[in-house]
Amino acid sequence: MQRHDHKASGCRAEKQDFTLSLPPVILEEDVVASMTARFIGLGFFWFFFRKNLFCFFLK
Repeated sequence: MQRHDHKASGCRAEKQDFTLSLPPVILEEDVVASMTARFIGLGFFWFFFRKNLFCFFLK
């Protein structure tokens, strides 16, 4: 019971810190999101490119 209460108070403190540092976090998340989207797009392109190359060499 005590451990659970301690965990809850810890989560509350973390939430407060997160709210204080919200603007920079959002900025970083936008950059990470755009980079992740680019990386996923490149990954799909590379996957299909390799697949086509493999089929080409198989023939």
